[in-house]
Amino acid sequence: MSDFQDIFKSCFEKLYGKPAWKVSPGWGSFLTMEFGEPHLEITQTKLPSTRRRVTVRGDWHLWIYCCDWHVFANGKAVGDASLNSKSKRKIIKSAQYLDGQKLVHASISDEASSLTLDFDLGGQLVTQPYDKKSEQWILFEPQGKCLTVRADGKFAYGNRPKEKWLKVK
Repeated sequence: MSDFQDIFKSCFEKLYGKPAWKVSPGWGSFLTMEFGEPHLEITQTKLPSTRRRVTVRGDWHLWIYCCDWHVFANGKAVGDASLNSKSKRKIIKSAQYLDGQKLVHASISDEASSLTLDFDLGGQLVTQPYDKKSEQWILFEPQGKCLTVRADGKFAYGNRPKEKWLKVK
């Protein structure tokens, strides 16, 4: 499967009907969400101090990364990726609103500049690039592969970091 639209469809259709959970704001305006069965991800650091970190992850992990995004409730704005003191609360509110909603549809513009996720309780997440090259979002799959889309209209599908960037169109 080498066509972007086929890969996109194959990746996201597996999420349809699954609730997004642990929808969380991250550093800056990053937004993450889990889909599927939970499991523990255990990582251990090396010197100078040995530590172990345990994180609950879903089978699928979606990281809304270096892009602008907006969350809507039945067409009405809930929050977005803007970073000022008032908007951090809107980012948290957006995450809380999407948490628990089931993904029913995912679509992407022809040049992959905009991702739209539709949820069963009226939620909608729409992304757009804020620059010309950054990775906009990454969908990590259970088998270790991930689909990554950049603002320059390129994508990679495979195991990181050995990604080969291909044009969407």
